[in-house]
Amino acid sequence: MACGVQTGAGAAVNSLQVTPGSSFAVFGVGTVGLSAIMGAKVAGAKTIIAVDVFESRLALARDLGATHAINGKNQDALAEIMRITGSGVEFSLDTSGIQSVMEQSLAAIAPRGTCAWLAGVSPGMRIPVDPKFLLSGRKLRGIIEGDSHDPTKFINQMIEWYRQGRFPFDRLIRFYPFEDIQAAIHDSLTGETIKPVLRFVHSLDIPKA
Repeated sequence: MACGVQTGAGAAVNSLQVTPGSSFAVFGVGTVGLSAIMGAKVAGAKTIIAVDVFESRLALARDLGATHAINGKNQDALAEIMRITGSGVEFSLDTSGIQSVMEQSLAAIAPRGTCAWLAGVSPGMRIPVDPKFLLSGRKLRGIIEGDSHDPTKFINQMIEWYRQGRFPFDRLIRFYPFEDIQAAIHDSLTGETIKPVLRFVHSLDIPKA
């Protein structure tokens, strides 16, 4: 929770400050993206659009609060977002770190909308931005750790949402014994598992009293 879950939920709630009734698009719905979707739902967003290339992740995104799901492998994500919203979303978030997808996330915002990027990228990446696009009041910003300036407070807040049944982050997690680390890596890369967690189990030889 201190890393991916906090980053995603915090991006929606703290950084972008998604508002009730607003529209929000998330590009890439792994741990961070799905946490952002749950955060946006808690914040009261009306239209929540998930974009990914794995159908299993898009199905889970719908279960967790997305009102629309777009498969970027066989659909034009930007065209679909414009069809759904008319003029773009008020908030967008890229969690992929892929240049073409980051460009889409920026192009998807409406005038006065805000786009945020937070994924790690290659050191040499450069993305051109048309100043005229931003001069309609659009904003672009970066995020680190969901702007959770007091992680203890925010993590406790997420736990409280979970207890209320509003933030089912446990649905992202699958546990693996450490010896199955290769299977965990494989399942993560193929999208079968959202958040693999390795368990280290040691047998303790405790002498009897």
